[in-house]
Amino acid sequence: MATDLSSFPRIQLGQWPSPLQPCPRLSARLGPTVLVKRDDVSPLGVGGNKLRKLEYLLGAALRDGAERVVTFGAVQTNHGRLTAAACARLGLPCDLVLTRTVPREGEAYERSGNMLLDHVYGATVHLVDTDEEADARHQELLARHGNVASIPVGGSTGVGALGYVAAVAELIEQFGDTGVWPTRLVAPLASAGTAAGLLVGAAAFGWEIDVELIAVSRSADAARQVLLPIVADTAALNVDVYVAGLVHHDHELQEQEARAVRIARACNSYVAFASFAGPTGGGYDRTAGNSAIYSADGRALARTNGDVGGIVRFALT
Repeated sequence: MATDLSSFPRIQLGQWPSPLQPCPRLSARLGPTVLVKRDDVSPLGVGGNKLRKLEYLLGAALRDGAERVVTFGAVQTNHGRLTAAACARLGLPCDLVLTRTVPREGEAYERSGNMLLDHVYGATVHLVDTDEEADARHQELLARHGNVASIPVGGSTGVGALGYVAAVAELIEQFGDTGVWPTRLVAPLASAGTAAGLLVGAAAFGWEIDVELIAVSRSADAARQVLLPIVADTAALNVDVYVAGLVHHDHELQEQEARAVRIARACNSYVAFASFAGPTGGGYDRTAGNSAIYSADGRALARTNGDVGGIVRFALT
């Protein structure tokens, strides 16, 4: 995954950075210091994590000349509500194909909450009972209208996950300003776009942090099967080679190697590490050296030793 996201079309819909809010009482109860990333705080559509994904999804849709947007979800989908709000902001007609998958019914459930807001934002709502009916309605909309951008449930695609690759960069900047770095990042895992973006972003920016994902709508194994293809799709976007300069102590060569392999596999790209050789400041009396180029599956294709001035070359095809 490229760390420079400027080549991807993006429409700003949120107000970033979203705040990091300390939770003192929860921290006292659990032990470690807990902070919450408040992506629910937004000037558009009552906020929520889907907004970051829609910035890239709708950016791509406008680039491709979309004249209408259709997306999917359950009756009270947050993603649908935010898509409707974003389309209203951009002047795009929006269709929401909503399936009665949640075992609730009644006029209040189908006309209040997000359903009410969907209509306030001007979306055309299509209520169906099965996934097959949703597919059929989707095909009808594609046949009836011109250039339609179709966004899947939750906006969870490789392009949508870019929103949370960008969020990782935002978090790194926020924690960098404080000088206090977390050891664990906890996020929900449902349609998997947010989770995929966090995983790819952490790898792409070289942020060594434990990412803990909590499956909220299916078993852990089933959630993993949803997550992995989106991780691969995100990591494969616009990547040729990941290049980094770094400094490690000589006794950290194994850690340096593991870091390169982790990034190569997560980003599905070549990795070139220029590792400092020779003494430097900051207590690095003996540095690791061993600059190297790695394949996407983590194999070292060529490397130097720990001597100053070593050069490594490999023809990338």
